[in-house]
Amino acid sequence: MSKKIKYYIPVIIALVIVFFVIHKNDSGEKQQYEKIVESQEKSIKKLVEGHELEICFYGKVVDSLGNPVSGAKISASVVSYSRKSQYGFSPKAIVVESGNDGIFIINNMKGMLLAIDDIHCDLYSYNLEDNPVRSFMYSNLTHDAYVPGEKNPELFIVRDVSKGVWLESVSMSKRCCGLNRRVCIDLLRKKIRYLDRKSQSVNNVGFYSDLEIEYEFDKDLCRFEISASRDTEVVVADDRVAVMPDTGYIRKYKDSFLRNTSKEVYLYVYANNRNISAVFRLGLFPRSYKEQDCLRISFIGDANWYGTKYLHKKNKYDIPKELRMKEQRKLVLESLRSGM
Repeated sequence: MSKKIKYYIPVIIALVIVFFVIHKNDSGEKQQYEKIVESQEKSIKKLVEGHELEICFYGKVVDSLGNPVSGAKISASVVSYSRKSQYGFSPKAIVVESGNDGIFIINNMKGMLLAIDDIHCDLYSYNLEDNPVRSFMYSNLTHDAYVPGEKNPELFIVRDVSKGVWLESVSMSKRCCGLNRRVCIDLLRKKIRYLDRKSQSVNNVGFYSDLEIEYEFDKDLCRFEISASRDTEVVVADDRVAVMPDTGYIRKYKDSFLRNTSKEVYLYVYANNRNISAVFRLGLFPRSYKEQDCLRISFIGDANWYGTKYLHKKNKYDIPKELRMKEQRKLVLESLRSGM
């Protein structure tokens, strides 16, 4: 036994030495890696902190008719690279309240990103499922962000909870990505007007234009009328609806992957730099409808759907009116020939 022990002692000592050497190398590499990561984080933080701006955000809470909603509590969060916890760059939670004019202000802080998370009201609801979180960049590095100010507050439309679950629910995408609003039309209401705003220039954030959308539904004639202040696209998504345009025309008809719907009908309203009305007759299946029935409508502003390479390369407002009208008629004929 003694001979065997004497034989294994050098082997054990060698293994122990190898273990300590490897462990020392691993710990050294780990420390070196941590130093590199820390150095990179410091450089990124230094770069980004220098471009963070003072946040001064103006928002306005209104109902579906545009009336201001006072006393609404707005939950928001601000991300800043100057605040870091063990979990990374954690956002700072903020709660503000809207005044009698429906306006709320978030200011006196610095950050890179402001996100409006939720809106709480007593008589109204802001459904997050239909309203994606809207975020706004505050950075010198970002030139295409739409930052609402005192003269152009961001609109947040809430719905009346007494009208039912689906009525007047409104969702909008991020403004810097363009207008894309989906609403549930209340068939009981005669007339509703929507106002939306988006930046028209990536280099000049202060230059924006308004898109006014007004619709009216006549339940006796089963007729739907929409007027827009500039070119816009209308999407009707409902499996009970057949759309027969009186003015305007059907651009595209396809199956929908939206929840609870099976059809989408795309229609185009050509405003020609003035307010016009496009009338669409709706056929319901069945024609009788309940009080809670509604139609899912999307309004997409400044829709660039022209099919030629020439029109893709140039801004449609730079193209002569005669050429635009010619291409417009051409696309109408192509749509009719394809059976849409």
